[in-house]
Amino acid sequence: MNKTLFIISILTTSLLNAATVTLAPTKDNTLYESATGHLSNGAGQNFFVGKTRQSSGVSLRRAVIAFDIA
Repeated sequence: MNKTLFIISILTTSLLNAATVTLAPTKDNTLYESATGHLSNGAGQNFFVGKTRQSSGVSLRRAVIAFDIA
């Protein structure tokens, strides 16, 4: 049984094809953690994601990206 499944999996994987698609974002934005939730950088040239070690309280940054796939 296991040998049969192994042979079937080897034969069917050669039939599969992979394609690579490159998508360019239409919009991007960096959202900064704040008490009000109103801090962002949609017009800036840079894009930030992750945690920082700032003492000002703005330590978490999230990224939002929009793609036009239509």
